[in-house]
Amino acid sequence: MVGVLIEEPFSILALQAICNSAEKNVAKVTQVHKDLRKRRVQRALDDEKQAEHERCHEHGAWQEVGRNERSISLREGT
Repeated sequence: MVGVLIEEPFSILALQAICNSAEKNVAKVTQVHKDLRKRRVQRALDDEKQAEHERCHEHGAWQEVGRNERSISLREGT
């Protein structure tokens, strides 16, 4: 028996359990990475939208857009 264990030590190791655990951990890290990337992209889009809003507001375009929207809605009868 000892000779067999010396020649084939892997039969006593829980390799399947170790591999399953590693696979689960890699899948979790991959999902976390995707979630973080999605949030980072959404934050960048939100920041760009806010910056555009601020640029429009600074240059008075915001008020102009509001006037145009009101005149369009008045013409449409709403």
